[in-house]
Amino acid sequence: MYENSVHPVDYRADIRYENPPRKAEWRTLRVNEPWDMAWTSFILHRYGFSPRFQVWDEAGRLVFDQYVNLRVAGNQRDSFDVPELGLSFDLAFYPDFAADENGRPASRTPQLKNPAFHARVNRGGETLYEGFLRQGKEISFSRPGGEGALRTAFTDVRYWVSVRVVREIGLLVIFLSFFGGSAALAVRHFDYERRLWIESRGDSLRLRGFSPHCPALFEEEAQDMLASLNDKKENTHS
Repeated sequence: MYENSVHPVDYRADIRYENPPRKAEWRTLRVNEPWDMAWTSFILHRYGFSPRFQVWDEAGRLVFDQYVNLRVAGNQRDSFDVPELGLSFDLAFYPDFAADENGRPASRTPQLKNPAFHARVNRGGETLYEGFLRQGKEISFSRPGGEGALRTAFTDVRYWVSVRVVREIGLLVIFLSFFGGSAALAVRHFDYERRLWIESRGDSLRLRGFSPHCPALFEEEAQDMLASLNDKKENTHS
């Protein structure tokens, strides 16, 4: 999304998530707004343009026809190869092609309103063509020793995005460690190691014992036990 067709105010991408037999889901990713699911984050990382290029050989056969993901945003140049003909396309992209006040090629806005490429078509270090390609317009050029002309055109432009998939395994480890530690403390608290001896001498009871890990808890438990035994002994005598 752009403000006044020039300044970007929002980058977003709609992705389709499939996990059979569940129903497919559509999710929207934005910058700094990932989609989080089951300890996994899907993060919008990078975008670019993907033109559909077609190339015909001298006999008129279509030898190349595909969308090419290019990193040409922000006045960058990128390239792709056509191995069948030994060609390399070196490209700069103008989403809204125009000429500036000095007559140099420029883009009025970053939106796909009048897309064009500045192209150098190379073969073995030799430039066979240099000029501009407009959407839907063919250009022709020849290679040494070839009979006839090669032709190329781009007929469509789309956006592409890359998405980083980050698994937050560290959080799961921390959670499991915390849960395991809490469980261990709970077990030690309710089932801690202790030793206890009870001596009965006439009308008196004597308790002796120790706990190597929870002495305070053991002392409290021993006091309660001694009081309970004394109560039972008094009830018996009465």
